[in-house]
Amino acid sequence: MAPRYINDGEQHYLTCLPVELHGCYAKMDGITLPALVEESGYDLPLGFNNWRSLSNYCEAQDSILKNPLAKINSDFPGDDIRLFMKGSQGDLLFLNFTRKDGILYHVKNHDFDNYHPVKSPVGEVLDRYFANAVRGFPEVVALT
Repeated sequence: MAPRYINDGEQHYLTCLPVELHGCYAKMDGITLPALVEESGYDLPLGFNNWRSLSNYCEAQDSILKNPLAKINSDFPGDDIRLFMKGSQGDLLFLNFTRKDGILYHVKNHDFDNYHPVKSPVGEVLDRYFANAVRGFPEVVALT
């Protein structure tokens, strides 16, 4: 499948992302993978249309405890928090679509009480993480 270039109406999505990701998303809207892979984790950024709300993601998970987003909802009251990436090693990255502050946050193994911003430089950290995923995770890449 050929990449789908974003149009002028989608440019506002870029304001939610760290500036290091603008180049990639200015050219294409994520990468589409088969449904089987999506269920286990993509380890790649999602396309804009797949940035579903974190609360909808949590509702769809049977293994998550009751009210897993209490801390996030308290820290970001009324904000639109969306899933940016689901990793096969238990990593989730999310962003604040309301604030458009360019910060990605990391959650490991659904421990939403212990989320942290992805450490800087974000572009280099994500490059290492995505390259490591392509190699089958031979090393541990710290996102936070």
